[in-house]
Amino acid sequence: EIDPDTASCCVANSVSDYVTKALRLASDREYRARVVHAIREQSDRIFNEKMISVEWGKLLTRALAIRVNEAELLSHVGFVHEERHQEAYISQMVEDEQLRWRRSTLLSSILHAH
Repeated sequence: EIDPDTASCCVANSVSDYVTKALRLASDREYRARVVHAIREQSDRIFNEKMISVEWGKLLTRALAIRVNEAELLSHVGFVHEERHQEAYISQMVEDEQLRWRRSTLLSSILHAH
């Protein structure tokens, strides 16, 4: 189980939140060590996952304004047709869960502010 303080370390909701988190990671050795440990413990969820490679490919090609056909990108990563449908479903589930988490976090911050 990852502690909630560490789990939210690397995702900022604003520029000021980013600065706060970056400064904490830079200045608090114990916190940074916990974050490094948490990332290492969960790294298997990222590495060697084809969908992660596809999403990074999409992000980087958009950021660099490189036109790439999605089918070509999927082929390059090694997707087969059946995996594409399964991964699209999983991707939608992940997006839905992220939206649910953002809403609950926002609600929690509103409730704590009052």
